[in-house]
Amino acid sequence: MASVVKPKRGSPEIEGWDFSINGLELPPGIVMLVGDINFGGSNTPSMVSMVNKWKAEDEQSPLLIEHLCDCNSRVSQAMKQCLQLSKANPDFWRKCLSSLSNGEELPKAADCLEDLKLALKHCRRQLKKMGTFASVPIEPDEQTALLNMTERIQGVIGCGVPGAGGYDAAFALVTSESAVVVEKAWESWEDLNVCVLPIDQDGRGLVQEFE
Repeated sequence: MASVVKPKRGSPEIEGWDFSINGLELPPGIVMLVGDINFGGSNTPSMVSMVNKWKAEDEQSPLLIEHLCDCNSRVSQAMKQCLQLSKANPDFWRKCLSSLSNGEELPKAADCLEDLKLALKHCRRQLKKMGTFASVPIEPDEQTALLNMTERIQGVIGCGVPGAGGYDAAFALVTSESAVVVEKAWESWEDLNVCVLPIDQDGRGLVQEFE
């Protein structure tokens, strides 16, 4: 799983990019689900071209992009804090996840988990706004309905569209205990054909391989 944030001194950077890529490890008891959407897919180059056109022509675009970068940074920070909490107090961390899975109020000391939920929701909102302003289906309305339903399931921390967005896929961060519930909800969703992919997250971030 990769976290995309503004460059910081000492962070790994790629020449020509104005962002840095940092590894992001999921805390124990949290899994990432990805569902393939059988809706014909999306033309990513065309979507990127339209977003770049909007960025160049709309003077308000830098502000929205700044808000999105801030949301990404908040997700990264909250995720790291959750990981630290899970290592410092494993029993309390398991209690927090159990409360989340059962729809119970989280303990006050679990602020990082609440922060993660809120940051992921804000990321969704910013991407939806960007798609609307650029006339690009980054989070199509069909996906919005699926994701809104997903967010209401107990044990779901956050969800959204991965990568460049579009009709290709959906993701959700959920507690291990609630994963099966989300999978069944996706597979029974009548408005879209969703197939849960058998994948695992990778905490290394972007990796450049050499032969």
